[in-house]
Amino acid sequence: MVKSKYSHISFWKGKKLSKEHREKLRLAKLGKKGIGMTGRKHSEETRLKMRIKKIGYIPWNKNKKMSEEYCEIMRKSQTGIKRFKTRDGNHHNWKGEKASLYAIHVWIRRRKYKPTVCEECGIKPPCDLANISQEYKRDVNDYEWLCRKCHMTKDGRLEKARERMSILNMKQ
Repeated sequence: MVKSKYSHISFWKGKKLSKEHREKLRLAKLGKKGIGMTGRKHSEETRLKMRIKKIGYIPWNKNKKMSEEYCEIMRKSQTGIKRFKTRDGNHHNWKGEKASLYAIHVWIRRRKYKPTVCEECGIKPPCDLANISQEYKRDVNDYEWLCRKCHMTKDGRLEKARERMSILNMKQ
């Protein structure tokens, strides 16, 4: 008997079923949810029975040591196997220096230790990761943890904000 290349497709696919047939199919599927215990939980009684049955069970490999010969065979079989490290440049989505500012900040945050106090004033806890050179390179030493006030002062935003506030006050 020759198998058709379409044997995996149901014979009934695309055909209209009668109401009686659909009802029989519905009743046959009732109570069947997934495979095995999928979507269901064991009762407390069943869980207790399973727990009691496990008492005294000893796994087959408990207290068994691998022989030096076996360890050497495994060591040799694993040498030369390339392990893929999907971090940084090896990842298929790595953008390098073309990454967004947000992505670079996330990259730096993962690698730069966050101190308990601001690196500039040494008083307040830091909340901003500030770039020193304004070039936004992937260099951990080109960033520092600053409190908001120190960050705004270094960027010149604090002076601009004060100027704007003085202009608004003069208009009123």
